[in-house]
Amino acid sequence: MKTEKIMVQELEFGLSRPDGKSVQLQKNKNGLRLIEGSSTRKKARTFIVILLVFAAFFTIITRYSQMTKLNYEIADLKESLITQNAINSTLGVELEKKTNVMKIRHTAETELGMQEPDKHQIVYVNVPRANSTFAAAEPTHTGDDAIGIFNFIKGFIFGAE
Repeated sequence: MKTEKIMVQELEFGLSRPDGKSVQLQKNKNGLRLIEGSSTRKKARTFIVILLVFAAFFTIITRYSQMTKLNYEIADLKESLITQNAINSTLGVELEKKTNVMKIRHTAETELGMQEPDKHQIVYVNVPRANSTFAAAEPTHTGDDAIGIFNFIKGFIFGAE
């Protein structure tokens, strides 16, 4: 019976919370009673906001770390490109040295014993025109094509003249 009295008293004064404090009842304009909201909703909202702020902060930090990593990769690739360009220019200089016409001529004359041919050693070969090809000239269009087609159709219909 004692529990019934407590229940009645709680209904008269308001609802009780788990911590033992009673909730204040407020009357609205319409005469309805409003129960004051619990602090657990406020705590949940605060927790969700803090969680969202932490998630945004974590996303920003992750993106910055990815950008930093990509910048290091770009710097490494630029350094590699500079190295490859230096190697390429070195090889170009070596190629120029080896393809110098005067040096080749000097090597051919001194080491290989070669010399320029005399006039009687040069043989000219004549190639016949039958083996050669010629580019055909483009035909010139005079505008008489329409008259020619008209005469062809006329001759086909009325008989050849």
